[in-house]
Amino acid sequence: LLVCPITEPADKKTNLAGVKVFLPKGRYTDLFTDRIYEGDTETELFRDEDSIPVLAKEGAIIPLDRNDTTNDCGNPKDMELLVFRGNSSFTLYEDDGETMNYLDGAYSETTFSIKETAASIRFEIAPAVGDTSVLPDKRNYIVVFRDVTDAAEITVSKNGRKLPVIRQDDPNYLIILLKNATPPDRFTIELSQPAVRHSPS
Repeated sequence: LLVCPITEPADKKTNLAGVKVFLPKGRYTDLFTDRIYEGDTETELFRDEDSIPVLAKEGAIIPLDRNDTTNDCGNPKDMELLVFRGNSSFTLYEDDGETMNYLDGAYSETTFSIKETAASIRFEIAPAVGDTSVLPDKRNYIVVFRDVTDAAEITVSKNGRKLPVIRQDDPNYLIILLKNATPPDRFTIELSQPAVRHSPS
């Protein structure tokens, strides 16, 4: 993620302030406005006093806890994954959140990966490795493709076997639900001829 703090005073007429940012090579999507920027250039971003530009680079995978009722340190049973098309991977580290047992190997890692070609996108959740006792017995994933709205064909597999595709209705993003994942499971989502999002006008 590229976080761009606003450093200029706000314009008194528009109440907007700006910041000049050099974006390295690549494609960037603003998490809050969905505007897409091409990198290898300098650009100026404007926001009001209540917001800040946060740009996800192509291939970014961002795990979020869906627990909005308690403030505990447990590993989530419901996890939202914000996925941006591209070619990359992310390894999620989890321990019990309370003890120092991770020093003795009591932690687990789960790798998420995405691969994009001209005609398809493949997203994968690999089996967890390490001490999986620190993980929930079952976990639900909400996979949100933030820069894809649909696909000609969607295939979901669990351990090599096809599953029914469970979609969440959303006009802006393609959202796939993966239910009751256990630590040894491998999930894949294949998108054939995806409809990619473009910057809002």
